[in-house]
Amino acid sequence: MTQWEPGHLKRIIEGIDHAIDAIAMFEPDGTFIYCNRAWKVLHRLDPDVDYTGQKDSVIDMPELHPWIKEIKSNLGPGCKYVTRKILEIDGADKTCKISVNYISDGERPVVLVMLRDISELEDARTDLEKINRLLSEEIARCEKAQDALVESEQKYRTISEMTSDYTYVATLLPDGTLRREWMAGAFEKITGYTREGLREMLGEFSIVHPEDRPMLMQVLPGLKRQQSVESVEFRIVTKSGGNVWVEAFAKPLPPSKEGYPRGMIAVKDINDRKTAEIELARRNRELAAVNMIRDIFDTETEDPKILEKVLDAMLVNSEALMAGVGLVDKESREIVLSVTRNVPADFAGKFMRTPIDEAAAARIIEGGKVIVLEDAGGHPRDRADAIKRLGVLRTVVFPVSVRDRIIAIYMIGYGKERDLEPEKIRYFEIIRSQVALQLERRELLGDRKWHEKKLKELTVSLIGLLEQERNMMAMKLHDELGQELIAVNAEILFLENQIESCENNPRGTLAKIKGQLKELTRNVRKMSYSIHPAVLEDLGLRPALSSYIDRFVESDDLHVELVTTGFDGKLIGDESLAMYRVAQEALTNVVRHAEARNVTIRIIRGYPDLILTIEDDGKGFTPGEEKIRGRGLGIMSMRERLEGMGGRFRIYSAPGRGTRIRASIPMEGQDDE
Repeated sequence: MTQWEPGHLKRIIEGIDHAIDAIAMFEPDGTFIYCNRAWKVLHRLDPDVDYTGQKDSVIDMPELHPWIKEIKSNLGPGCKYVTRKILEIDGADKTCKISVNYISDGERPVVLVMLRDISELEDARTDLEKINRLLSEEIARCEKAQDALVESEQKYRTISEMTSDYTYVATLLPDGTLRREWMAGAFEKITGYTREGLREMLGEFSIVHPEDRPMLMQVLPGLKRQQSVESVEFRIVTKSGGNVWVEAFAKPLPPSKEGYPRGMIAVKDINDRKTAEIELARRNRELAAVNMIRDIFDTETEDPKILEKVLDAMLVNSEALMAGVGLVDKESREIVLSVTRNVPADFAGKFMRTPIDEAAAARIIEGGKVIVLEDAGGHPRDRADAIKRLGVLRTVVFPVSVRDRIIAIYMIGYGKERDLEPEKIRYFEIIRSQVALQLERRELLGDRKWHEKKLKELTVSLIGLLEQERNMMAMKLHDELGQELIAVNAEILFLENQIESCENNPRGTLAKIKGQLKELTRNVRKMSYSIHPAVLEDLGLRPALSSYIDRFVESDDLHVELVTTGFDGKLIGDESLAMYRVAQEALTNVVRHAEARNVTIRIIRGYPDLILTIEDDGKGFTPGEEKIRGRGLGIMSMRERLEGMGGRFRIYSAPGRGTRIRASIPMEGQDDE
């Protein structure tokens, strides 16, 4: 065995002993010349033993024998190669880079073997390749998405050109302005501006209504953060000066080349819808005001309390500083504060009365509408200064008039100019007109009730006079005409006795005359009873009706049944007379028009009413057609008679289903035994 020079080996050992890689030098026959510590550790050799001169067979690792054999088979002068092997070392697969170099310079050839554990490096390389692959896929996807977005923008732009709305893509610059890239749709139709003429105006929001610009400025931070704007409504000032309501939506786009936020904004014309919403809201407010006034009038009956509640409601709904209501004193020609709200007591006491001849008061009364007094205009200087000190810059004033009479004057004070929008003035005008209408309605209803009361009193009086006339007529028919008929009949009897000896025998003629006089006497009695039945006063309602049915309802085809309840004595007076007349008129109509076979009359003497019902099984009729069928005057007289005495009259009928009449009248509690 050839021995190495110690100096040469020492220099080699110093260079490689502490290397991380496993390094070993062999003679071509496999004899160790040197191996460093990393080699020994890797091959499970004792790191403190010098293996110089020993054979490579000391490596007791069967799993390494195949690649050691492979190296030996390839050894020879000029052999130099590098390979990667996955070796199972200590139960784990490790990727190793193996370098073999056959050094044959000089007389002693040497085989240099280096093993480097590149498992982590391989894993890192594998991960890097995976990341590069995923990154390539993501870049491809982004490029595809970018292409799709560009295509989508182009399609959306084309669609926008065909709609009534408009769309644009813009970049949000650092100064808060917008730089348009393109615009499509009905922009010119909505705003009146051409696209070319609005390059700078769009960035400055100059077409946006001044009151809506602060709201849009609050939306810009969201665009900066690339957030979507779902919906924002605002007004555009058109070129002609009008206002158009629009709704805007914004979606973020990839940033611009400078890195500024970009977005696609779609603007939709909602003017018709918004106008309808505003009009509906206005009508709802007006309806609420009308209902509020009605509720107040439904719950209160005294005018001072009504005026006070209206004042409180206005103060809440109008957001005013203070309010008051004054009454007109005609004698002193002054407006006197009757109720105030949020008005200091010293002011109310000092300025309790305002002369009507003052300019402001005269203007209020003469105008009759809602007016606005600026800076307490029209008032004396001391009053105007006091109003200003209260913070009131404007005062809404309106009178409430009924039939050309000033009932009250409302005064509502405001401290801010913006608080008095046109809608507020319209609100006060509705309050003014509704309060006036309700007050006038209340007066008219009062007048109507008074006239109805007087009419009922007149009706009762007229019916009483008619009954008196009927009574007198019945007495004259019975007492005068009846007696005269009796006298004529007696004379005929005398004449009959005188002419018995006559040859022509005129007895037949006299008998005929006697029959006619008898019939005439019976008709006079019937007429007298019909006009005023004496039995009603003598015996009461029940016998009187029974007698009337027996005497005057002369028909074999009509059956009349009288049923009475609660009569333990005779009933006379105005109530019995009214019910008698109703029954009389009803039976007359049944006989003349109903073609009935059965009639049932029920009289119930209860408390507190006397009730009469008359029901037939006739052909009936449609209520409301009484005049056509000839019943109108009779039914009207029955109704007027009862209602004039505080009673009620109802009629129920239908063609083919008969007729039912129900009458009731309050009882006064009399019961003549």
